[in-house]
Amino acid sequence: MGNVGAVWFLAGFFVGRSERSLRKGATAGSVCLVTATLTYYAWRIFIDETISVRYLTRVGLFWLLAGAVVGAISGAAGAKSHRWSLSWGAAIGVLVGEAAAVAMLTQRWEQVAIETVGGAGLFFYSKRPLAKILPSTVATASLVGACAVVYRLVLR
Repeated sequence: MGNVGAVWFLAGFFVGRSERSLRKGATAGSVCLVTATLTYYAWRIFIDETISVRYLTRVGLFWLLAGAVVGAISGAAGAKSHRWSLSWGAAIGVLVGEAAAVAMLTQRWEQVAIETVGGAGLFFYSKRPLAKILPSTVATASLVGACAVVYRLVLR
């Protein structure tokens, strides 16, 4: 689950949806992902015992900061989704973009299928016209896919 980035974005999005104000949605999303990141690393250190505190200070702090930023963005998008169709396109685009990147880079077809079906499910759940969500879905999916490919190339 830790390797599925879209789930983290969606957690912030749906927590942010509980708020109507952009600022409160951003704060809620950020708190959600910071808490999730802290919980993930606490589990890995104390329960799993698969990483060291040294690793946490090298890598975990980056992901904690990333969680705060992505949480704010996704939470704000969630708060705006009550009135703004583009927010739904962004949430769907995160799933579709990651599915495309996974298909190109790792061929984990089960994950591709789950994220693709998840994107379709979000479309139907949003009850928004396709024409209103499609531009932001394509833009977000393209950005997420490109970031994933660059991230993968940098790690090699």
